[in-house]
Amino acid sequence: SPVAGTVPISALTKILNISGLHNVTIEKIINLAAATNSVRVNCGEFNVALALVALAQKNMDLPEPILTNLKSLNFNRDLNSFSASRPPSMPLQADDPWATFCTFWFLDADLITVKIAPEKDGFLFKHVIYIIESQRHQTKVIRRYSDFWWLMECLVKKYPYRILPDLPPKKIGVLKDDQLVEMFLTEQLEIAVWRRTNSPDLEEYLKRQVTPEMERRIPEDLDKRLEKGVKKLDDTVEHYRNMWNIMESIARRQEGMAIDYMRCHLTLNSLIEKEKVCYIENCHNCSQIVQGLEHVSSHLQTTSTIMENASATTLEFVLENLKRQCDLLVSFRETFERKDRLAVNTFDSLNTRIISNTARLTQLSNNDPEVEKLNASIQKDQEDIKHQRMRKTFMRYCLFSELTLFHKSSTFISYLYQNFVNDQIKYSQQLYENWKALSPKVYEMPVEANGFN
Repeated sequence: SPVAGTVPISALTKILNISGLHNVTIEKIINLAAATNSVRVNCGEFNVALALVALAQKNMDLPEPILTNLKSLNFNRDLNSFSASRPPSMPLQADDPWATFCTFWFLDADLITVKIAPEKDGFLFKHVIYIIESQRHQTKVIRRYSDFWWLMECLVKKYPYRILPDLPPKKIGVLKDDQLVEMFLTEQLEIAVWRRTNSPDLEEYLKRQVTPEMERRIPEDLDKRLEKGVKKLDDTVEHYRNMWNIMESIARRQEGMAIDYMRCHLTLNSLIEKEKVCYIENCHNCSQIVQGLEHVSSHLQTTSTIMENASATTLEFVLENLKRQCDLLVSFRETFERKDRLAVNTFDSLNTRIISNTARLTQLSNNDPEVEKLNASIQKDQEDIKHQRMRKTFMRYCLFSELTLFHKSSTFISYLYQNFVNDQIKYSQQLYENWKALSPKVYEMPVEANGFN
């Protein structure tokens, strides 16, 4: 189960332990394959370790390559060859939000997996494409990086007053039955081809009108509530980002300690093989020392596993949930910013024009050709006012709904830290039990120097 193309050294060690090789050899292989002080290995390092295992199992030494005139080679880099940058339309892999890992996208009961596909050669540069699988629709489609941005742009236009997290979102109810999202997940045609013959409907308020009962639920002081909620967002977002960094640092240090315990376990195993041989035949005390070291080594391995599990829990759940809450805060802030940008109306100018045209009508006879044009203009302006009022009411109802959701999301923080504390108690208890079980065994090891005469 690699994460970002790497696995912990402890996972590699478990595999090497079933190779049948001596502990000294296993320790040497890990030291050769993995970088010093590293806690994880990549695919190349993993394969090097397996190749060394195969050589050791066949009692073969690592062959040295023959490289004639190696010292005569010039390794000065031509900096000009690195000056060309990729086109701005194609982001670098390191900036690719879905390139380094599989992303799970929950739309209520739907589980979406987004995986990066092998690069495809283009005319000027390579295209990054993605394979999207939907359990709900039982479909698999291929999308480009630009397709995700097009979808987000459409959703922002369609739901300007909804909280829309970065794609692909973890869970958001407004997208569950959206026809555009469903098309994105199921249409086998390329999005660029589909767009040539289709134009998505981006006016949500025309289909979902606010009833009088829904309108009565909108508080009169909605604008004040929104202002109070948004006022603290910048600082709150920054605090969550700092918390994420601190928690990751804690988890990485714990992961490093887990690896150190594993290395200590391997080194102790190598030492035990040497300590089994005593210059005094049938030395009872030395055998007791070896037996005690074997217990210590075993418990060091258990300690490594516990700390690795604790680190993984923090990385997989605590960090993910902190990021989720931070993303929600950012999305709410963006929703509020869109509200300020899109809430402009033209009621005054339209009403002024209706009054002016109505006054002109009273001065014209019924047979005047201008009458029909003025009536059409008045009717159009009245329709515009109607739609703008519908849009304004719908906007306020959406903002009220999103503010309510945002407020309720605070309970998520309670669950986050409840689970975090429970996990810390669980792993601390496991560590305590592990050391407690080792304690009587180390006290059975001989300490009287006279016993070694």
